[in-house]
Amino acid sequence: MSDLRGPYLRTVTVLDGRMVVTATSLLDTMNEHLREAGGSVELVRQSNGGEYYESPEDNQKTIQAVDTKMRQTQLAHLISVLTTSEKLEWAVGVKEQGNDCYVANDFENAIQKYMDAMVGLDFGSSDEEAALTKERLQIPILNNLAACYIAKGEWRKVVRLCDQSLELEAWNLKALLRRSRG
Repeated sequence: MSDLRGPYLRTVTVLDGRMVVTATSLLDTMNEHLREAGGSVELVRQSNGGEYYESPEDNQKTIQAVDTKMRQTQLAHLISVLTTSEKLEWAVGVKEQGNDCYVANDFENAIQKYMDAMVGLDFGSSDEEAALTKERLQIPILNNLAACYIAKGEWRKVVRLCDQSLELEAWNLKALLRRSRG
């Protein structure tokens, strides 16, 4: 798996030769080609009442939500053919990419990688598989996401993530320490 990065954290992920495309990457591609003709395409959100959301912040949140949903849906489909152990291996690799982003203070991409890795959560059919997935993936991702949100100052998310981690492992030191900061 590799990443092709564009501006504004737009990422197209390649998994076994198949691309995972986001709404943002599609818009960027269309705008790149339309720019020569003086045109552009924009994604805007419309309420049930037909009103358009004008705020750039609302529009950006909409695009991020659409991107996340598209990525996770496509990733889930692509990894659905993997065995439980292969999904765990894949997800741990994606989590490690998130760790690299975190070390580089690239918190947005770290969060994206951790969320992508969560798609690989497969607890298998045995208690041993479930325990291994929880230990190697689920708890570390929750703790790592909390660390990212500490760096971003998003304390409600920190508390929620740490609470989830502590539900799985009541004396998890990282979760306790991060939770105490929130």
